[in-house]
Amino acid sequence: MAKQVTFDEQSSSRIAKVVRRAESTLESTAQTFPLAEQSNDANPIYFRNDSGETVPAFAAMFATGAALLDDRPFVLIDKPDTTADPILVFNGPYDIPNGGRGVAQALDANIIRCLHSGTAPSNGDFLAPENGQWYLGSDTAGTIRAIGEIDSANDQLLVTQTGSRNSVMAFGVITQSGGIAAATYTSNQYTMTDGTVSLVEKNSSDRFVFKSGSPTIEAFNWAEEALDEDKLVMCQIFEGKWFVTNMPCDGSDLTTLSG
Repeated sequence: MAKQVTFDEQSSSRIAKVVRRAESTLESTAQTFPLAEQSNDANPIYFRNDSGETVPAFAAMFATGAALLDDRPFVLIDKPDTTADPILVFNGPYDIPNGGRGVAQALDANIIRCLHSGTAPSNGDFLAPENGQWYLGSDTAGTIRAIGEIDSANDQLLVTQTGSRNSVMAFGVITQSGGIAAATYTSNQYTMTDGTVSLVEKNSSDRFVFKSGSPTIEAFNWAEEALDEDKLVMCQIFEGKWFVTNMPCDGSDLTTLSG
């Protein structure tokens, strides 16, 4: 037989307050420490939103510092800006209010879901954070590559890391009018000039052709000899800038190349 217990009004009020406090704590904890499944990392990256605004789900974020909060290490994040060499992490599937806490993911050869600008990049396109935005935009000097769009309604796609900041390479043809001037060495420093290089790729016949959409990069010449226009070159990123690092072909017939 079930037992009945009677409480006076004061006790009932105290019990109700305890229940409400417990429910509030559970809700707050759920918002502060979202479930681990939002991160595909074995060691989730906890972060605090210091951006001054709500971070949307799957946003690209800059890690700007760290703090120990409630005996747990947290990354402090902000909205992407013009920082030259950012540490990039990505939010999980929840919007995180300013001052709130969430779980982030890092690339490190993982495949990550994130936001794009509204124009879906093609498979293999290079991407990078954009100043004042939560999404990744097209950037031929970026080290992140698009795999493909998975949610067009919400501008979401999958991306992966191509390698370290200094390991991305590309082939192209110098299309700078007159070529790229030689570097000069004076007073223990090099002065370099950059020029336009049109990117190329191999087609099904293993021939170099210009990439669709005619993407270009601005690459510096660090050699002490000028680089001629129409020359096929290899370029590499160093500290976020493109440099011509090799000249695999002394000359290129642009008509043949594009044919």
